[in-house]
Amino acid sequence: MATMDEMILKAANYAMWLGGRNNVGKIIHVNGDASLGDDRAGMGFKPEAPLLTMEAALDLCRNGKHDHILVSDCYDQETFPVLVDKTTVHIIAIGVGFLARLSMPWCTLSAGANAVFELTALSHYCEIAGFQMGADGSNPCILVSGGVQGCWIHHNALATQIATQDGILVTGDLANGLVEWNLFGKALTRDGMRGGSFSELAIQDNLLSRYGGIGLNLGGEPYAVLRNKFYRGWGAIGAAAGWAITMVGANCMFDDNHAAESGDVPTNNPYKDTSTGVPGTTKNAWGLNYKGAVSTYPDVA
Repeated sequence: MATMDEMILKAANYAMWLGGRNNVGKIIHVNGDASLGDDRAGMGFKPEAPLLTMEAALDLCRNGKHDHILVSDCYDQETFPVLVDKTTVHIIAIGVGFLARLSMPWCTLSAGANAVFELTALSHYCEIAGFQMGADGSNPCILVSGGVQGCWIHHNALATQIATQDGILVTGDLANGLVEWNLFGKALTRDGMRGGSFSELAIQDNLLSRYGGIGLNLGGEPYAVLRNKFYRGWGAIGAAAGWAITMVGANCMFDDNHAAESGDVPTNNPYKDTSTGVPGTTKNAWGLNYKGAVSTYPDVA
């Protein structure tokens, strides 16, 4: 039976083959087990000699080269936030998906009074996948503090265990990217995704469950919001209109989103669009979106 390191190396080689030699750069290995990982010079390029931290791995990455950081057995050894300061870098937790099975090594990042990852104008075209994350009641899992182009954020579990303010907080601009197949969890004290500037971004196929505030609280001009699932847990029935999606921006398509509450058809419309301030009109395109089993248009302010 192959060891975990052999499986990681096989996955790395497969990624290199799949993308072509010109599309995948360095493969850098990180293992947060201090008995295995070490940030000394020369480490990281073999699965049997991994670095200890993603920070050290990012120091070895180059802009625009599609370097891959493969992370295993990671728990809180980082200095947070992890600042993604290289373009086209791929940071991937191995063997996790939404949530780690107990038989697998997992990558759990608990940042406390910081964001876990911070994306800036240095982070264009990055990929973040496969992590469990938590912060605290004043910080998000992922902070987008600058204008970021082309990011792909997928298959992460955000605030499923540790009370955290937001899953993804955008104070800059998250543009021309894709956020998909993430779990936004019950420990969110505020919103799943929140911010005033989402430009040409697609948000699709995410699960948002038992969060404290609004699932998707969006401004700017996202490209599309498709096939997301929202769940308000028992005891949260009667949440204010817009508890699944509140849109204050324009020129976005919303289709095939589903919102449900425990034990009842949602008592208030889970969708709200305030894009014009003129009652009865909207600057967005709303297709078939559902509260419970019934299709509905948003409340329009």
